Amino acid sequence: MTDVKKKLNYYGDKEGIRKATPLEIAKYKATRIGNRSVADLGCGIGVQLLEFAKVSRDVLGVELDRKYLEFCRKNLENSGLNNVKLVKGDALDSNIIKMTRNYEVINSDPSREKTGYVWNLNDLSPNPKEILRKYDQEDFSFDIPVRFSKKLLPGEPELEYVSLKGEPKRLIIYYGSLKNYELSAISLPSMERIIKGDEELTIPKTTIPETFIYDLDQIISIADLLSDFQKYVGKDFEILEESPQRLLITSNDNLRSSFVLGKYKVLKEYGSLQQLRKDLEKYDYGRIYIRFEIDPKYYYNLKKDLEFNALGIDDIFIFRFGSKYYTSMKEEN
Repeated sequence: MTDVKKKLNYYGDKEGIRKATPLEIAKYKATRIGNRSVADLGCGIGVQLLEFAKVSRDVLGVELDRKYLEFCRKNLENSGLNNVKLVKGDALDSNIIKMTRNYEVINSDPSREKTGYVWNLNDLSPNPKEILRKYDQEDFSFDIPVRFSKKLLPGEPELEYVSLKGEPKRLIIYYGSLKNYELSAISLPSMERIIKGDEELTIPKTTIPETFIYDLDQIISIADLLSDFQKYVGKDFEILEESPQRLLITSNDNLRSSFVLGKYKVLKEYGSLQQLRKDLEKYDYGRIYIRFEIDPKYYYNLKKDLEFNALGIDDIFIFRFGSKYYTSMKEEN
């Protein structure tokens, strides 16, 4: 099998690398758990495992797949770390459970096959519920799909929604002394965090944008933290669109946050695309970006039609709310 090299000298095949914890998240999580001894169940090629080993005094890696375990062993040898033990086995096997008894933290990033838009515990292997039932420790951490129903989780864990460079990546749940918050969302690499509060604000909806349109990290919506985000930024805004595809808000104020993925200055309102296209004839502009839902088979034809005069520098972003269209230009956040 050909080795595929991951940055920082990690080895694995294509599938193993795809399943591996992103390095930025692995580093963050290792720092959060700290120097406690850790048993990492389902360690895969070892990205998270080796980050644990850099801060923990003692780490155990458990992996059922022999292929991934060998990649992990190569990565361990390449790292020069000497505080890691690797073992092949099933995380729910009684012998493995006995081996982990002296480790303070049980960490698990269960394998899963995509089954749909939402998940349940039976989609995860090993099932976190079974880990909690069979292991004696009090401190657990599980990495699960970000769109997981909170109602399905056993006990009362801390819920930490993790976004990496504006992309929702995972939900990390913590039990025992690992708990710091009830619910929060963190944006990496900035480490900016929104924490769930007791007071829930009602945020109005609108189809008429104000001075600015803001494209927000969807992790805010997934974690149900939009009200807390408003308290965090300390500015008023209204919701333009909240859907599985995007979270758009509008305000007359400047909003600064790493959870803001894009800021757009509204230029003009149009009653139809025909009016918008005719108005574009008066200006030199750069590329056109369509920021509303459209059938993919019509997207490029519409974009090509609107870019007939794209000889300038400034790009135009087109939004649609209700029956109206709006041109805008992107600004630095």
